[in-house]
Amino acid sequence: MYKGQVICLIIIMFIGVLQFFAVKKGTKQSKPSKWFSILLVMSFFQLMFDMGSVYTVNHLDTVSPILNRVVHIFYMGFMQLLFYLAYKYLEAIIEEEIGDRIVKWKYAEVPIILATLGVIFLPLVYIETPLGNYSYGPAAFTLYIGVAIYIILIVRNLKKYWSDIPVKQRTAMFIVILSEVCVAIYQIIIPTALITCMAIVLLNLGIYLTTENPDAVLVELLAKETKRADVANQAKTDFLAKMSHEIRTPINAVLGMNEVILREAKEEHIRGYAKDVEGAANSLLSIINDILDITKIEAGKVEIIPVEYDFSSIIHDVTNMISFKARAKSLDFNVSIDEDIPNRLLGDDVRIRQILVNILNNAVKYTHEGSVALDIRLLPSEETDYVKLAFAVQDTGIGIKEEDIPKLYEPFERIEEKRNRGIEGTGLGMNITMQLLSLMGSSLKVESVYGEGSTFSFVLTQEVVDAAPIGNLEERIRTQAKEYTYQGTFTAPSASVLVVDDNATNLKVMVNLLKPTKIAIDVADGGYACLEMAQKKHYDLIFLDHMMPDLDGIETLQRMKEMRDSMCEGVPVIALTANAITGAKDMYLSKGFDAFLAKPIVPERLEQMIMEMLPEDLVVFEANAEIISSCDDSSDRSQRMDGGQSNTQKIEGGFLPEVEGIDWNYGLLHLKDAELLKDTVIDFYRTIDSEADTLEKWYGQIEDSEEALKQYRIKVHGMKSSAALIGAASLSGVAKLLEYAARDKKTDVVHAVTPVFLEDWRSYKEKLSTCLPQEEKQSIEDEKVILDLLDALGAAMDEMDIDASDEIMEEIRQYEYAKEMQQLIDELSTAVVNLDGEGVSVLRKTIAEKL
Repeated sequence: MYKGQVICLIIIMFIGVLQFFAVKKGTKQSKPSKWFSILLVMSFFQLMFDMGSVYTVNHLDTVSPILNRVVHIFYMGFMQLLFYLAYKYLEAIIEEEIGDRIVKWKYAEVPIILATLGVIFLPLVYIETPLGNYSYGPAAFTLYIGVAIYIILIVRNLKKYWSDIPVKQRTAMFIVILSEVCVAIYQIIIPTALITCMAIVLLNLGIYLTTENPDAVLVELLAKETKRADVANQAKTDFLAKMSHEIRTPINAVLGMNEVILREAKEEHIRGYAKDVEGAANSLLSIINDILDITKIEAGKVEIIPVEYDFSSIIHDVTNMISFKARAKSLDFNVSIDEDIPNRLLGDDVRIRQILVNILNNAVKYTHEGSVALDIRLLPSEETDYVKLAFAVQDTGIGIKEEDIPKLYEPFERIEEKRNRGIEGTGLGMNITMQLLSLMGSSLKVESVYGEGSTFSFVLTQEVVDAAPIGNLEERIRTQAKEYTYQGTFTAPSASVLVVDDNATNLKVMVNLLKPTKIAIDVADGGYACLEMAQKKHYDLIFLDHMMPDLDGIETLQRMKEMRDSMCEGVPVIALTANAITGAKDMYLSKGFDAFLAKPIVPERLEQMIMEMLPEDLVVFEANAEIISSCDDSSDRSQRMDGGQSNTQKIEGGFLPEVEGIDWNYGLLHLKDAELLKDTVIDFYRTIDSEADTLEKWYGQIEDSEEALKQYRIKVHGMKSSAALIGAASLSGVAKLLEYAARDKKTDVVHAVTPVFLEDWRSYKEKLSTCLPQEEKQSIEDEKVILDLLDALGAAMDEMDIDASDEIMEEIRQYEYAKEMQQLIDELSTAVVNLDGEGVSVLRKTIAEKL
């Protein structure tokens, strides 16, 4: 009769020993584990009173009725308590997983109190049968109701927090519920079975085996720590990515302006200085890349990308940067390069430069007197298409103890930290170097004598592109500075390209930047227009803006891929974005784009991308391609500083005056010449009021509609890009702040900054007025001339012919109009600049009627 209860009691005691032994061994109990420990103890007492109740109910003639009732009260009370504890255990699990307190049922203790009172005060009937006696009646029914309530509460929490509860815990609670329901059904069908003890064992055993045994706890802790580590690592990566992005921006500006100097400077020594600046800036970019590389290495995302490169250029960049550091410490920096090394090689020049900078930086940092030497030798090789280059960096520095050499290869490890605490460094460089060399099929060798110096060496195999030897390196570098030229790299007259952007200024800039390539360019001002044009015409390449008011770029691309009648199936699509943050490339590629181009657009990068993406048979490299030498005084594509006017820049027809808030040099970084900048400024000027009015309209509705906030964000995003194009960096920066605030739904920031931004934006109407050309007005002798021009304008707008539209509009503006008519002409001009076809159509009709 008691065999089942005894076996169940032994099992519970065994689980209890395992559980509490783990605690004594030092395993810190979590909150759920504490509830489980209480559950085990209560289960032990419940089983003891279970056996007691079986005895008393089957010996009613010898056992006192009071004793029998007391035993049953404890037996039923503990049974109710166990299900309450199971409910609290689940609550603790959920709170631990979500890291916060959950909204609990505030009456959770009421069922156990009422059931206990029912068990104490309600009648309890004892049924006698040949198979054995059992308890029944209102008191037992109260117990069943209380247990059912807690099972319902457990199911409710499982359903509500299903995704937050780990699989193992869900499994445990599922076993609990299933076992209890099965036992309850069987007990109801066969009241004399008395198998509630089995339910108690299954309850504890299910929880212990799935979640509470030490192995499961360790696995769970490991999973949580891994997750925390991943989150922390991602946070580190995001921070480093954003930081490097912010640093890259001014460096790119330095490189851009340095490019202008190289194109314009006539003096050889000035070009030599500019080449030094270029090398130092590129090396600085390499250092920033070092910071990011450790996170890429950890994620297994570092790739070796072989490209053609000039070997002497790498050495010049590296030695130029290191020589500054060496001179600052009064060290001799000696460079010895084998003159027989081939001129041009195929390999990852960025990574080679990075490796050399890392090793040389370390050598200079840990050398306090004496010298640092770089030696590069050409090793004998049986293969004529490949060369083996032996690199060695030797210093007379502090040296490394033999036992400390392995530490060089560990991330964030620094040798003799106390001794070298005054030396800057993260401890990442040598670890990155080792990883990069491994990817390139090489390894780093270290020889060192403590207190005397060290030698770091490695061997690289590179493919030969041009076997002509580099000869005397210093002379070659001087020649590079002297012979520097800028040239239009290619033409593609048979190619057809579609540019999609809701910002008319961006469209016009793209069209003008690509004019020298002779590419046939069509433009579309939105996603729907892009889809319509892709159905009617085949394009060889599509540039697609991301943020647009109708369909954004990602939605447009998805619909384009789904179109069965598209003429552009398989055509490369490049994302245009003004938010070129780290990770943007992976995001756009994952959405189906073939590449992405950051705005404002850098002309050289645009041309390079077109050459990479267009079919080879469409690209023409002409022997007589237009070449603009830095020594050519007659070049009208370049801006020149006028020696007598320090605050103006000379362009065709006059000077660009100094304007508060605008850096013309910054604008020229993204536009090929001053004439294009001048045209862009005029377009910007004519859209100032309309852009501000549109933003103000959406600003007034952001509290009433999420769609209005979205349109506000898109509009201020476009204004940010337009301001950056003309060099209004601070204005663009405020627009960027508002864009991000709208994206993050920080309407308090939007409300605080927008009025100030709009006031500042409109102030450029007056500031830029001095940049506009003086227009000589003609009187209208025949209204038919204007009507014909309006018809021609309509046709040009229908065909989205930007150049023709602008030219026709300029002709219309040359005439003198009455005040009311002049206002309509100004509105028409703004609509043309904005490529607003519908607005142009309405205004054309209105003007024609008034004429």
